Parts: sequence; structure tokens; C-alpha cells
Amino acid sequence: MRALVRTPVLLAVLALAACNREARIAVQVLRPGSTNPMKDVSHLRFRALDADGKTLSEKVSAVGNSKDTLTSIPAGVPVRLQVTGFNGAPPGGSIVSNGVSGQFTVPEDLASNPDPLAINVFLRPVESFSPVVTADEPAKATRLNVARAGHTATQIGDGRVLITGGFTGASQTQTNWTYHATAELLDLNTGLVELPDHLTMAKDGVNGGATTPRAFHSATYLPATDQVLVVGGEYADKPASSAPAMKTQQVTLLFDPTGSGGSGIFMVSTSRQPRSRHTATLERKGMAIIFGGIFWSGSPSKPWFVESAEWYDSTDSSAHSLSTTTGTRFIARSGHAAVSANSGQFVMLLAGAAVQNATDKAPALTPNAAQFFSYDGTQVNSLNNTLQFPGAPLDLTRLRQYSAAAEVGFYSGGKGKAALAGGFSDFSSSNPFNLFPATPSSKIDVITVQGPPTGPQVEQGGDELPLAVGQSCAVTLKDGRALVIGGRGGSPVASVSSTAVLSDGGAAVRATKGADMADRRVFHSCTLLNDGSVLVIGGVDMDAGSRFSTLDTMEIFMPTPAE
Repeated sequence: MRALVRTPVLLAVLALAACNREARIAVQVLRPGSTNPMKDVSHLRFRALDADGKTLSEKVSAVGNSKDTLTSIPAGVPVRLQVTGFNGAPPGGSIVSNGVSGQFTVPEDLASNPDPLAINVFLRPVESFSPVVTADEPAKATRLNVARAGHTATQIGDGRVLITGGFTGASQTQTNWTYHATAELLDLNTGLVELPDHLTMAKDGVNGGATTPRAFHSATYLPATDQVLVVGGEYADKPASSAPAMKTQQVTLLFDPTGSGGSGIFMVSTSRQPRSRHTATLERKGMAIIFGGIFWSGSPSKPWFVESAEWYDSTDSSAHSLSTTTGTRFIARSGHAAVSANSGQFVMLLAGAAVQNATDKAPALTPNAAQFFSYDGTQVNSLNNTLQFPGAPLDLTRLRQYSAAAEVGFYSGGKGKAALAGGFSDFSSSNPFNLFPATPSSKIDVITVQGPPTGPQVEQGGDELPLAVGQSCAVTLKDGRALVIGGRGGSPVASVSSTAVLSDGGAAVRATKGADMADRRVFHSCTLLNDGSVLVIGGVDMDAGSRFSTLDTMEIFMPTPAE
């Protein structure tokens, strides 16, 4: 079987194995916004990819050619089409742009499928940001239906992105913000973003009932069930008869994308401890480790640090209290970072503000800042540094909160690296839950994690971030680099559009300036997508003065694809 691929620049013929008939595929190669991904492109490479991203077939064509052939593309199985622009013929040419379609299936029965398959490929310049656009109006940026910050964005199995909760505000006063219980769905194949009426985070799940607005919550994709676990968050309770007060959202939800005829639905689930500003991290066997955070009691409107952790087992939709090894205890912590290390063998918690022990009268930035968790097949355990990893507990002398953390490089030879980048070094014990600290840091700590007898080590020195910044988000790209995106930084402190690229230099982690976003953002979301690109959504554009604007914009960073 063969499939005709139509683009604005060429007509290619895809020949499918063991079949001599042709299936037509109408492909639109789209240019997002004002970008020009065809600038300096002399050749286009077409690759057919299977569900695991492996190349089934490829063909390189000079721009302007009318026909070419791709072979060995099976019908009846999911396939994605990758289009890559080169300046000069590959392999010697340089990559200029890249795009990957959503999954599609070439029909085996052409008689009942006479019309061409419509496939969209958004071709984006590499190593830069470009807007999310629709296939119908690629020159116009797609916007959220609701401007959001402090929200989550999670890609689900069918490729759509679930965007939940968040707040909209015009000043730094949290109790004046509007907190959202709505959710939106972004279809990356079309660029359309929907706000379904039924898709509301409700206290009674499928039965409706009171809504559960929230910001600074977590939303974790559970691959075993293709569901999203939504935990915690905070909101402003605004009773008519008294002053508004901050509260913690106590309802845990599961999003099921197959519910309501495939448009998705929320169901009530379970958790052990209400919390906000916590971390939720997936380890390699699919268990979500939920750690730390704060709990707003509402009366008075002052929270306390949560000194507990739990793990969520997606196989039976149950939450379990996290046990510790003998002689260890949890550090009540918030403003910390979490990263899945060594291919998910460990979940590592780093930095933040904490109450060190029961005798502490006030929280402080914590020096003994690393805790490790692993799943042994029956439960998740806290690993005692002195037991599992011989030597003194890890000590980060660069005390800070709201840092970004990500793996850098590749786990190899039983050894992996994670970087803790930026953050804020100022902290007030009289206002320990302040979302707007004032002294950003450019420091980078590298934590090398290796099994006994070596154990974890902290490496300091070397490169710093190009800009002192905190409240960034960090994403590990598929080529092993980490991208630190946005946040608050500079002098005077304001939201930033800048990014930094962290790469494994062997003996050290190197930091270089990355591409700028179109918007300055803090309290935004960053999501690694299946095609290796990074989706950035919403956030706040603010400065040290009166500027405070909640964003409804979205943009995508396209890295250079691995060859």
C-alpha cells in the first residue's frame, strides 16, 4: 500500500509494505505565528515513527521536489510523521526546524476509507520558542479560555494536555485572587483548547456538587491507568460575614480521559493529608511520591508545615502513609524541589524551608537538605543516608527555597546526576510562607547519586546560572540537557522571559543562556511533551511595582532532535 503526502512544499509517496495500493494522506506543514521554519531550509526529511519513536522509514527530499518514496510503513498500526528541515543535505547539513504529527493509522481497507487522512505537522524552528496555534489559523496564537497561574498542565495518553485549576489575580494579595475549579483540554494535533462545561473539579466527582478551586496543587500522570492524580492546593475562602481566609483544598481527584464519551471526567479519590505547595513525583514503577507542603487552617489564616509523606498506588487507586527506616524522620518542608533520579530508582527532595525537629520554634532554610525515597516492590521507604548511603547526611551550604531541580545527562554505570539551580536565599521566620521573596540566587548544586558504597555526593562550584532567578521550572530534555525556564529574577526582581540550558560536561554541569520566551512568566507550568518539545503555559507577568498580570498565552520550545 502507498500513501500520498501533500505539503505546501512537496508531494511525497509513502509505499507501505506488502501492498501495492495507495492511500492518500493530506499533510499540512504549518508555520506557527510569525516564525519562518523554512528559512534557509534546502532539504526536508520525512520519517515515519512507531509508537516508541523508532524510525520505520525515512526519506530526504530537496525542497521543491514533487515526489519521493517511503517504504515499509505498516497499515493498521499507530504511526507518527516527523518532518525535519535541514540547511544542506543530511547527514552533513544542520537542522533548522522540526515537527512531529500526532499518531494516525493508515487504513488497511481503502474501499471503506476513500478520503485522504488529514495530518497536521507544526514545523517549529529548533532551539527557540514559538506560539501554540491552530491548524485553521496558524498565524494566530491560541490562548487559554481562562488566564491562569499556579495551575498544572499534564499530557495524557492520547496526546492531549489537561490544564487544571490555578488563580487569576491583579496584585500580590492572595486573598484577592480568583481561584479556579475549571479545567481545559489542549489538543496538540489541532491547536484547539477547550473549556468543557462538565469538566469541573467537583467535591462529589461524577455526581457534581460543590466545586473545589485550587492553586499550587499537583497533577501527576499515572501511566498504568492513563489517569491524572490531582492532589491538594490552596484557595481563598470568602464568606459574606467575615474576612477572607486561605484554606487547603482537601479533595483529591482522579481525571479519567475516557469518561463522558471520551471528553474526560473527574472522580473523587483518596489522600492521607491535605497539603499545598508540595511535590508529587513519579518513580519508575509508577508510584507517585507526595511530600511536604503546607496546610492552611483558615482560622487564623496561618498555615503550618506538613511533616508527612505518602505514596499513591495507581494499581488499586489507594493512598498509603510513607514509612521510614529505623532512626529517620521526615523533615517538614515547603518551597523544596523534587526530582526522579537514576531512571526513577530514587525520588530526591532538595532544599526549601523546613522545621528541622520537634523542638524548633521557627522554620528556617534547611541545610541537611536531601532525602531519598525508593519503592521496594511492596512499599515506599525513606532511605536513611547513614544506612543506605554511608557517610554524613548531604549538606547544601547554599541555603535557598523555590529552586528548580532536574536530572542532567544520562544514568549510566549506576550513577546519575541532578542539578539544583537558582532559588531565593532570603527567608523570614515571621513570614515563612511568603510567595514573593526578594533575593534570587544564581548558584547551582550538582547531586551525584550512586549506590553503595559510594553514596550521594554534592558538588559545588563551577558554572552559575546566567541570571539569578528563583521560582523557575526545570525540564530534562530527551537529549539529557535540562532547561530552566522563567521565574522571578534580576534586579529589581521581576518575572523573566529568559531560560538557561544545563548540560553534563563530564566533570561538571555547564550552564549557558537559552532562548527567550515571548512573555515574562512566573507561577507558570512547563510540560515535556511526547515529541520532546516543552509546552509553557500561563503564569504571571509582574515586577517589583504595580505590574501584576495573569497570562493566557502558551508557547512551545522545540529542541534539536537527536540524530
